Amino acid sequence: MSGGATGQGEAAQTHAPQPKRRAKREAVLKEAKIIAGATDAVIECQIQDESPLGVLAVVDAPLALPDRVTIQLASGALIQAARRWKSDTKIGFEFVEVPPDAEPSRQQIRHVRSVLETKGVHEAIYVMRASRFFNSDALRHAAEEVEAAQLRLEALLK
Repeated sequence: MSGGATGQGEAAQTHAPQPKRRAKREAVLKEAKIIAGATDAVIECQIQDESPLGVLAVVDAPLALPDRVTIQLASGALIQAARRWKSDTKIGFEFVEVPPDAEPSRQQIRHVRSVLETKGVHEAIYVMRASRFFNSDALRHAAEEVEAAQLRLEALLK
């Protein structure tokens, strides 16, 4: 996600994403908000893919954005990000700092546990995915294993 230098103008950073990636992307479909500028303008967007290092956001219409923004996920998490590239309505952002909720709070853990007990594994994984699995690869891998095991069980029971 490197390639754009911070502090340069909008035109200098308007280009397509580079094919080399430092982290594997995961296709997602999440509602989010971009909070930008001195007035904290709020722009609705949709996250179409994500990695531990950043996201691809899609907005309704092309727009000018500052180099640094805050992305608010549907979970409420606020993530500081730098605009690395822009192409029409697609914008690539790189996270510039670890989100403040990178370590799950006891309240978040209790919430996921409650969802797991009352609504089941799919809903609990949805909640964890919305929080980017609290930036835990171990938690993400465990959730993926649970989903795969459930699919295998369902296939065997058909």
